Amino acid sequence: MEEKMANDGAIERIAALKEKGLSFQEIATQLDITKDQAQKLHKRYGSLLPEIQEQTRTIESTPKGDYTGFRIAFYDLETTYSSWTTIFCMSVADEHGNVKTLSLETHRGKTWMDDSKLVKAIADELSQYDILVGWNSKMFDLPIINARLLETGQKPIGTQMHIDLMWYATGRHMKAGRRSLENISKYFRTNNSKTPLDVRLWQEAERRHTKEGKQAFRTIVEHCEADVLVLRDVFAKMKPLISTIHR
Repeated sequence: MEEKMANDGAIERIAALKEKGLSFQEIATQLDITKDQAQKLHKRYGSLLPEIQEQTRTIESTPKGDYTGFRIAFYDLETTYSSWTTIFCMSVADEHGNVKTLSLETHRGKTWMDDSKLVKAIADELSQYDILVGWNSKMFDLPIINARLLETGQKPIGTQMHIDLMWYATGRHMKAGRRSLENISKYFRTNNSKTPLDVRLWQEAERRHTKEGKQAFRTIVEHCEADVLVLRDVFAKMKPLISTIHR
């Protein structure tokens, strides 16, 4: 039984979730196994995993078999706080819950804050999906991506169907207090939860040459990855509100 789960990729998923700070009980709940199985798999096989390199981060949970439905990208950006915004990273969770992250570490420019290669990779990644789903994404994420594409001499994106889920958390659709993703996820008691961060982390991450800057950047990446899973959970609750999908 353990070997079968190991071959199905459970070891990699357990290691990735442990790296994000989840307990064995939380991991067991997500993977639909017992806490004891999660601990035994991690203890027996975890040391055999190769050291994680600085590359595109992927957490996979794709079911077996062909999928012929719409490809959906639940996406989120993390950026600098300066008026001329630079993108730190983008995470995408697909319809199955696989998470992929592109960042300044995985697509390095001429300098640490050069995001020209990163934003090109982001545009290429999002173009693979039929529907984009974000939170305040039509007024923040997508305009920032397009601004960075235009500034670096590249073509803007945005021709896909696009659901900005934030606008369904207010007005005539529903009312559950503040329309922040954190509040709505708490309201629905989603499996995944947002990780609150100090705003100073973003300022620290711009100083990549320091030890503190490197750690701040990694924390922001983990925060971004958590956010897209929260977004996916909230979408599962709110999708009955959606009757029309615009571009």
